[in-house]
Amino acid sequence: MEPIDSAFEVQEVQHVYKVLDPRWMAIRTEHTFRLRALRPHRLFLREYVWDNETGIEKAPTVSSGKNPNGTSSHRLQGPVIVGLNGRRLAVIDLGRMVEPDETETVTIEHFFVRVNPENEGWVSEAVKPGCRRIQLEAILPEREDLRPHWKCQHLGSDNWEFEEPLELHTDDPGRVRVSHLIDNPKPKYRYRVSWDQVRMSE
Repeated sequence: MEPIDSAFEVQEVQHVYKVLDPRWMAIRTEHTFRLRALRPHRLFLREYVWDNETGIEKAPTVSSGKNPNGTSSHRLQGPVIVGLNGRRLAVIDLGRMVEPDETETVTIEHFFVRVNPENEGWVSEAVKPGCRRIQLEAILPEREDLRPHWKCQHLGSDNWEFEEPLELHTDDPGRVRVSHLIDNPKPKYRYRVSWDQVRMSE
């Protein structure tokens, strides 16, 4: 896919990655974006990566844009566009023309099944100009061998600049939560919360 000239600046973003089963196969993710329009437009382009091509990938759902009568003004427009190396592009219709400097909040959910969930697990954001805050969070089955940490790299580099450990916090019984908040992130950098991926049970 070619670089996208988006009509929206992502000012704040929250990504939540949730493992739904003890075998680490069923994954639900939720992504909330606070947008500011740079020019009149009604389509938000959501780029993401699906790293387990042999697994199951369902089309994203849009849970934001609720009207007082219960209907939704936000919706997925057309099928997800599939690119090389697992890249995806979902087009979200905001239901109205958003004028310059107006803001809109969009929430998108994904459901995946990873057939071979043995690679490093992670949730991340590649920063573009105008982003002021990133919240990265994961909710995982509790295990003693989890090693949560966060790190960052320049988008033009294959090397991570540093890696720092994170604490695990109890969530629901048998589950733990790890999160990290980045204020004033650097444009053209990728920030990632990660953990050692657990191998499937025999």
